[in-house]
Amino acid sequence: MDKDTQEVNAELKLRYLSFLNSIRDKEVDVQLCDNIAVKGNFIGMQRNGEHFLLKPLTTPTGQLDSGVIRTKDTSEMDVVGVLKVYKWLADSYMVDFFVEDNWQKLQKSWRDYFDTFSDEDVVVFVRHLLNPASSTWPNLSSPPPLSLISLKNVAFSLSVPFFKPVESLKELATHFEIDTDKNFTDVCVELDSKKRLKIKDKKIHEIGRILDLTTLVIESAKAKKEEIDEVVDVGAGLGHLSRVLSMYLDKKVRTIEGDEQLVHRALTIDAKVSKGEMEMPDRISAYIKSEEEIQQTQNALLIGCHTCGDLAPTIIRHYKNNTSAKALVHFGCCYHKMNGGLDKPFRVETKEPFKPAEDGFPLNKKYSEVEISYMARELACFSYGQFVDKIGENENQFYVNGSRAALEYLIVNILGKRDWRHSKMVGVKNGHLMDFWEYASKTAKHNPQVIQLLEENKLDNDINKQINQLLSVSRTQVPVFYALRLLIAPLIETVILYDRQEYLKEHGITSKLIPLFNPNISPRNTALISIK
Repeated sequence: MDKDTQEVNAELKLRYLSFLNSIRDKEVDVQLCDNIAVKGNFIGMQRNGEHFLLKPLTTPTGQLDSGVIRTKDTSEMDVVGVLKVYKWLADSYMVDFFVEDNWQKLQKSWRDYFDTFSDEDVVVFVRHLLNPASSTWPNLSSPPPLSLISLKNVAFSLSVPFFKPVESLKELATHFEIDTDKNFTDVCVELDSKKRLKIKDKKIHEIGRILDLTTLVIESAKAKKEEIDEVVDVGAGLGHLSRVLSMYLDKKVRTIEGDEQLVHRALTIDAKVSKGEMEMPDRISAYIKSEEEIQQTQNALLIGCHTCGDLAPTIIRHYKNNTSAKALVHFGCCYHKMNGGLDKPFRVETKEPFKPAEDGFPLNKKYSEVEISYMARELACFSYGQFVDKIGENENQFYVNGSRAALEYLIVNILGKRDWRHSKMVGVKNGHLMDFWEYASKTAKHNPQVIQLLEENKLDNDINKQINQLLSVSRTQVPVFYALRLLIAPLIETVILYDRQEYLKEHGITSKLIPLFNPNISPRNTALISIK
């Protein structure tokens, strides 16, 4: 470790100790798991951060002289607490970056730190911020604010460990108290290309892992005297997963899919793969709106792989209500479409505010007061791994993002067309090579009123000066702000998954969350697994 890095780390340690010292002997409120609140004077924290001492300790049942609290006992509700603090960040659209003046909403100490960044510093910072394995902060122009360091630590320590999927079949099997020396199934090795017809690499990875997981679930259920007779894939799409399961499992496989065209295409692929020599899944075309519409199952393992919107909680409710549904394997996706997506801002069809509903989120009473907006749920679907991989590819990488935000500012703030907010635009190939006005004209090519507005104002010197100022600061501010939003995305997804897990727990059904897929291949990688 070089001298500069040592000095930065020493400064950070001093700030941390100073913070702990500043709250010593002051009363603090602590929210524990199961919504239990305690309070007391903060005396100190164990060096490794695992325990802290309150004296006296006031609990719902009375007061103690003192009490030691385990940090991890506060974590589940702390996720909600952190999201409340940074709700505005989760609820911010990048297109509104200048319209809402989002940079000024950051803490001043953060802005002061970021304002010293060069383009190279931005890349280094983002790669560190979104890397859970990177614990030593990069030696940039000045030490980072303690609150920023804390946010990174909290984001990765309190969220489901999406970034640490199971590394082997042996590790996965331990969750079911099963011992095995086998490796994960490699579908590319096991099946020739004709049997893998039209299956993309991402799906190949997912199918291999789900096949092994399904086998373990069936074996574990059998050990509990719960025989699985059939596997039902709800939201099966083109049926690739169910087709492979039917080849490997000695079980009946059925699928339910709402898109009739996808069902027909799946049947066509089935015929080409099987050639009448293999049993293929039974396929049903049905658009499921409620758990009652899922056809009665018989001692079934329900599978939902990346089911969109309200279909996910519908499957979970069906599993809870149906005694013949014996096990569940579910992967979430498209969280923003839950509750019908009716709370989407600037929605043309309706402007209904967010209303907690049994359809999507929350499912569990514990989270009944938690509000996760459309923007936040959409953010939970993003992949920070892909963002980190691409940052630094070219020196003008975020020019398009800054230009789109500047265009929104031009339309809404400079020209006063507030009713035109979030007008539909299109992607522009090689937009980073264009000047602002060329990019703006191309992205708005299907919007005549915006095109006319651009033509009328593109020669205005004052407007050009304002646009150039926005584009100048966007080089640093836009990627940094985007990275900060991505940092809290895992916390949002964690709350959604915890809600589903708590819903089952509320009804006496145990479950577990296991990151199964490589997140760089399949970002929504965590399975909700339950065996009754």
